[in-house]
This record gives sequence, structure tokens and C-alpha cells, in this order.
Amino acid sequence: GREIAKCVPDILELLKKNGLDMNNKVCDIGGGTGVLLKHLSTNSKDLICTEVSKAFHEHLLQRVKRDELNNVTCILNTDPHSPQLDKHENSIDLILLCDVYHHLEYPRTMMKHLKSASKSTGKLVIIDFIRNNDVHNSHPAGWIMSHVRANQSTFISEICSAGWVLEQELIHPNARSKLNINTNTNSNSIASTKDIDSPMPMGLVHGIDYIEHLEENYILIFRPMNEEEIGTTPGAGWADTNRNSAY
Repeated sequence: GREIAKCVPDILELLKKNGLDMNNKVCDIGGGTGVLLKHLSTNSKDLICTEVSKAFHEHLLQRVKRDELNNVTCILNTDPHSPQLDKHENSIDLILLCDVYHHLEYPRTMMKHLKSASKSTGKLVIIDFIRNNDVHNSHPAGWIMSHVRANQSTFISEICSAGWVLEQELIHPNARSKLNINTNTNSNSIASTKDIDSPMPMGLVHGIDYIEHLEENYILIFRPMNEEEIGTTPGAGWADTNRNSAY
């Protein structure tokens, strides 16, 4: 969206600290109109870009051809249960979902497949809308509550149940204020209080505390659970039997 477009340089800086590298394979789930396409392509060894919309998929293919992005593979994702990354098992260094997670029909199942595609050292970065009318101003009043099915606490639980570990959660200070979140001003420490809508503490990611113009979104950064963690985590790797509307 427009807010994301304003923040591309800062988003890239964040991603470069979490696996976006000229030697790495990156996957953009839900590439959409391609706001990040060229930036991700020129900063990675290989880029996989998936998209469920035929129109957007065609648009992405046209941009790849026009800009000669020879390291990009575009996938038309026709399966709501899977990102269709079977050929890329245990090979992806960074997986990005930017304003996409809330659209997933079978989120836990998708996250389980993405974990299979990720390297054990890989990262999963989720950028999504804060589900709060006071925070969200770029659409008509009430839109955010009907468009986004749940808050980040629910999304975090879903993702962790599929075998991921939340490492960091970033929220803009203006959003924190509207959500009545207190922040620790010591830049070298994790925030001393917790987001009222999240089970995990917020903190710095290699010096990045928030993205300047990204006030309506939160950023979640995960790593894959290791085998020992999966064995001790109830429900880890669990898959959906119903669409997201059922819970």
C-alpha cells in the first residue's frame, strides 16, 4: 500500500539485518503490485515471488521482464493450503509477508509449509496492520476491524503453533501511545513492558526500534523452532482443518 511505499528504504534496512543479502535466497509471499520486487531482487541472489491474483501475477511477470530481473521466479499460487515451494525445501534465508498474513485462508498450514522451506537459520518477517480504529486512519472508520480478522496476539499464536519462534515485535511510538504501551527509553535493552495486544516484549532489532512512517503496521520477526523446541512445544507444527473464519 501507500504507507509501505513510503517506507521502502527503511524496510530494506530492516530486511538486510534479517537475511536480505546478495548471497541469499529470499521469498516474498504475496508480491502484489511489486512495490518491493526490484529492491528485493537487486539485494538477493535469488528471489521467489508468489501471488494468488492472476492479474497481479501477470503484472509481476511484466515487471520482471521489463527490468530484466533475471534472478526472480514468479509463482502463481493456486493452493490456499500451500505456498507451493516444494522445490525450495530447507533453502530460503528470508521469507517476507507484507500486508499479506491477514489474507491467508489457512494460516497455520501455510506457516508450516513456510517453515519447511526455510533454512534452520532463516528468518520470517511479517508486516501487517494494527487492528485498532484509533491507530488506523488511512481507510474509512471501521474498515480495519472488518478487513483484518484478528489482532497480532492471535496471529503470533498461530505462527508459533506452526513451529516458529517470535524474536522481535516492532511498533511505531505513535501507535504505542494510542495503544497505551509504555516503552523503555534505554536503547540497549528490551522494552520493560509488554504490548497489551501481544504476548511478547518489544525490542530493538540491531538498532532498529521502529520504521519512521510505518505507524499503522507492526513488524514481527520469527526464526524456525529447532527440533528440541518442537518436541517441547504443544501443538507446534499443527495444521488447519478449517478456514480462518472458523476461529
